[in-house]
Amino acid sequence: MAYSVLVTDTSTAVGKVLEEELTSSDIQVLSLNLSDSTAENVCDIQAKLTQCNPDMVINTYGWSDKGERLLDLPVVPVAQTISQYCSDNNKVLMQLSNYRVFSGTKSGFLESDEIEPRDSCGTVFAELEKIVAEVERHILLRLSWVIGATGENLMTTISESLWRGNQADIHAERRGAPVGHCDIARIVTAVVKQVSCGSQNWGIFHYSSADVCTEEELAEEISERLKSECDTQGMINDISDAEAKPYSAALGYRRLMDNFGIQPRTWRQGLNLELTTWLAQRSEHKIKE
Repeated sequence: MAYSVLVTDTSTAVGKVLEEELTSSDIQVLSLNLSDSTAENVCDIQAKLTQCNPDMVINTYGWSDKGERLLDLPVVPVAQTISQYCSDNNKVLMQLSNYRVFSGTKSGFLESDEIEPRDSCGTVFAELEKIVAEVERHILLRLSWVIGATGENLMTTISESLWRGNQADIHAERRGAPVGHCDIARIVTAVVKQVSCGSQNWGIFHYSSADVCTEEELAEEISERLKSECDTQGMINDISDAEAKPYSAALGYRRLMDNFGIQPRTWRQGLNLELTTWLAQRSEHKIKE
């Protein structure tokens, strides 16, 4: 029987690419498909989990790179219910988290660094991590900036503004190591495959691209690509004030590499893949002759 993975929310951009990649790897993918009403009903969630009976649960419910959905959805009670189910039934639980659990005042962060949430979304991420850590077989996967062709993220926000000929507002000196949706699907699938074969590596893992960039460098790369593909006159605009701190979202990825053998990719490689898809979705754009 195929190893089964339940992705709690496949309606989001990340949830969709995970579903597609896992399915193409001969892994049985299930989903809770939580509605607002179902998410608030513990009994309904428990019944769905029992009915699905997955080998692993990947909790993506409410996840987004900027974290704004965390503040609007009952993510904490959902995580509590899922964690209790996994503990009671000896299931593996993977939880997506991100750089917002750290202050951002260091150049980069390791799994061993003490968390210090930088904002309200980071506080919720930290609470989710604490809940999931109670499960014996758990994997907490923290990600740096996530970029992708769909959903609201740094890449789509900048691209859309430039595409429309507007100003793309950035904080020029903020640093991160961008990870594309496709790359997330790649590493999660690699982890799932190894766990399905008996890997016993649990705990906190970080993933980011192999190199770090500033928001300005990312925006300039996007701008150059758009100008080479279509006629756009948008401009990059630094909105940082004089006293703004150059917050970092860079994460060390060595533990994931050592335990699962997963090699990071450069952010330019991920950006190229995601921008190609983003442009393909805009059939009205005019390629330069």
